Amino acid sequence: MFYVGGFYLIVMSSTAGDLYRKLYESYKKCHPTQSGHEIQMNTNKLWSEAKEKFSVDKKEFENHVLELIRRFNEKATKKKVI
Repeated sequence: MFYVGGFYLIVMSSTAGDLYRKLYESYKKCHPTQSGHEIQMNTNKLWSEAKEKFSVDKKEFENHVLELIRRFNEKATKKKVI
């Protein structure tokens, strides 16, 4: 964990980091009116809840996060169509 610019940064494995970034980007597309801070706070909450719920099984954790990403991307696509 590093303290940078008033924030604590947690170093993740590259796989976890990629998964988090995909979650962040999909959430951002689905909620375009939220500020960057709100998006980060909400993404962190989703990530923490998933880690807590699936702390024993990494594969289930990954599948859960991938499902969240899929849902956010689907909602973002539907919003563009409407």
